[in-house]
Amino acid sequence: MEFIQKTEFLCYLFLALSTICFITVSLHSWYGSERPRRFWLARLTYNEDKEMQSFVRVAWLLALIFGLISSFCLMLCMNLEGFWLCLAQTLYWFVAAWILAKVILAAVIVFQYVGYTFIRLKNWILHDKPLFPKYEKISALRH
Repeated sequence: MEFIQKTEFLCYLFLALSTICFITVSLHSWYGSERPRRFWLARLTYNEDKEMQSFVRVAWLLALIFGLISSFCLMLCMNLEGFWLCLAQTLYWFVAAWILAKVILAAVIVFQYVGYTFIRLKNWILHDKPLFPKYEKISALRH
């Protein structure tokens, strides 16, 4: 029984490492130097920044390797039999790690825009700066 608990711990540890690598790839894809930003599918090519490209590709490979190891270990812990059941379980854990990384990225983006909103409101209230500067420039051109 103790062996299964240690193995399950290692499985979840590798799953957490896979999720961290997916988060790394997602953050670099969203906040990378190139536009347009990508949310759902990660950017693996960076034209000018070869170091960033190699870092992101290594993180992507590590995410896949850690995901395979954790899926395989969890499959052994659950005593699954049958090729299709094992394949479904492996895909399930990959998708779970990827979705968790996307949820964390979405939370980071939402918190960033909430912070921008508070900063803009503070500047509007305390410093009398325009709330929507783009629209004020357009309305000034119309008059």
